[in-house]
Amino acid sequence: MSGRLKVKKEEKGNFIKLDELKYLKFNFSFMTTNSNYGFDNAKFVDEHKSQLLSRIFELSKNPYAEVCLMSKNQGFEFIKENDMKFTCKYKEEEFYKSEFRKRANNKYCIMRLYSNNNPACIRCIGKVVSNIFYVMFISFDHDKLYK
Repeated sequence: MSGRLKVKKEEKGNFIKLDELKYLKFNFSFMTTNSNYGFDNAKFVDEHKSQLLSRIFELSKNPYAEVCLMSKNQGFEFIKENDMKFTCKYKEEEFYKSEFRKRANNKYCIMRLYSNNNPACIRCIGKVVSNIFYVMFISFDHDKLYK
């Protein structure tokens, strides 16, 4: 742990134990079937797949609260659904069947595959519920994402 997350003493003198911190998890169950925004995209070469795995490893070893405090280049960016330009569909009906996932808000969570957009400007887009990032899209053209 990098030490940026401060654990405060409660009134009764108890401390939050490290095993009580929620760590980020990733889920790909609700990915779109649209090949322009998924693993089937020809632009999603092995180098990018390897980088995705590296980013998942990098982020999931930090408590979720700490990831949320990172800059959007390193951690997440949250954008309201109606501020997004693209209209690709994910498995929305399946996603909202669970009462747990109905707690998702109206924002998309965006993770940059490469923090400095070099060698490519690729974004993983999804929803976060509790500490689980449900990846739904992979975008290779960020100009088409935002309004």
